[in-house]
Amino acid sequence: MEEKKNPLLKSTMTFGAIMGLALIVISLIMYLTNQIEKSWLSNTFTFIVLIVGITLSSKYHRDNSLNGFISYGQSLSCGVLTGFFASILIAFYTFILFKFIDPSLIDQITNMAREKILERYPNFTDEQVETALSMTRKFTNPAVMFFMTIIGTTFYAFLVSLIVSIFIKKEDTSIDSNFQQNA
Repeated sequence: MEEKKNPLLKSTMTFGAIMGLALIVISLIMYLTNQIEKSWLSNTFTFIVLIVGITLSSKYHRDNSLNGFISYGQSLSCGVLTGFFASILIAFYTFILFKFIDPSLIDQITNMAREKILERYPNFTDEQVETALSMTRKFTNPAVMFFMTIIGTTFYAFLVSLIVSIFIKKEDTSIDSNFQQNA
């Protein structure tokens, strides 16, 4: 018996892997050029990769698996799955970077958080600053960052997919399609 392959999983895994690798390359460039504190730049590139990757993934699935037609819901699920598979790669990269390659990044993040707290609340005592930093330390554990990366990237992929799916959807309005739906 021939095994039936799921074209949605195949295309979303492929585009998710490409997107994940692109995001890793961007993150590596930011790390190697010591620009890691410029989160706005990293976030801008991340959103560009998400928009392009989700658009290409949904269009590919529409044109190659669904005969050129895709509903809003199908496009949305395609985009979210693509983002989810990309997030898994990014999460592994993040874990390896913070756990093994450069654990001092956690101290850098904590120091940046301390500076921002003092900049925003200059009257805070040392005890208040340490209390605020305790939350930062809880979320800068590599294992926690692994799961937060999956949740965060998948959520952003969901948001991007909500918008991209408006432009990707293409309903079949032919007479044959209407006849098949009513039969």
